[in-house]
Amino acid sequence: MKIRFILGMILICALGSLQAQKQITLEEIWQQYQFMPKSVPGFNFQADGLHYTRLEDNQINQYDLTTGKKTLTIFDREVARNSNKELASDIDSYKFNADESKIIIKTNSEKIYRRSSKADFFVWDVKTKSLTTVSTIGKQGYATLSPDGNKIAYVVGNDLYYRDLISMEEFRVTRDGRKNHIINGSADWVYEEELAMAKAFDWSPDSKHIAFMRFDETRVREFTMTTHNDDVYPEYVTFKYPKVGEDNAIVTLHIFHVENKKTTLVDAGYEKEGATQEEQIYFPRIKWTTDPAKLCITKMNRFQNEVELL
Repeated sequence: MKIRFILGMILICALGSLQAQKQITLEEIWQQYQFMPKSVPGFNFQADGLHYTRLEDNQINQYDLTTGKKTLTIFDREVARNSNKELASDIDSYKFNADESKIIIKTNSEKIYRRSSKADFFVWDVKTKSLTTVSTIGKQGYATLSPDGNKIAYVVGNDLYYRDLISMEEFRVTRDGRKNHIINGSADWVYEEELAMAKAFDWSPDSKHIAFMRFDETRVREFTMTTHNDDVYPEYVTFKYPKVGEDNAIVTLHIFHVENKKTTLVDAGYEKEGATQEEQIYFPRIKWTTDPAKLCITKMNRFQNEVELL
């Protein structure tokens, strides 16, 4: 009898608890986000090991790592607009250079595929409190400061550019970029989706050279995709998309010499025209070593079972 009584009380309590529970609605889940787990907002550690920074209300604020207290506002959009009125939009993200003397500010981001995007970029000089517009010829991709902080490279359309932040001159590194034909400095669809890369250029450690990849998509067949945005009617996007067994883009590697403005083709052993699938090649990564005279190239066959480092 005692066991039955205890079990009965447990059952009554359980039923009472269930009846007392509130029904969960879809609005609470997806509109009000009442059940989202708490998380730590994005932050960046600083080089001194004592502070971190966070983007808050268009400000980059510095915090003490041990106390969590705010110690400094490093960047404020409203203050920055005193030197450059072109910065009108909300800040999407930011990135310090190595010595934290400059900050790349990203606004008006526009996604392309999974990893690729373009945006309006600015450079904030922490010491002089001045803001530089990276380019006005179009939205830029993958804006990257040179190691010395005096230049910034980026892609506009299908061509690679850089701006000298001292003279403020803008230089066009390549001139043959064309949609669905030639891409310079950024990856094609295959490299982005299958090899997890979007930016396809790299500054040398002495800031005197830019290594970049060139994708010739001429032989790749086109694919048209229907995209449903916020409009009533869908949009149709046509791009080069090699299906299994079809031709990939032909990729070549180049080094641009900043001082003499000349470009050198890297001898990396490219596939010949009409190469079979067994002879076709990928270059999944290019990266300068700490030696400014040495560029490291990853080379892989299309079957992806052999890798060389050149």
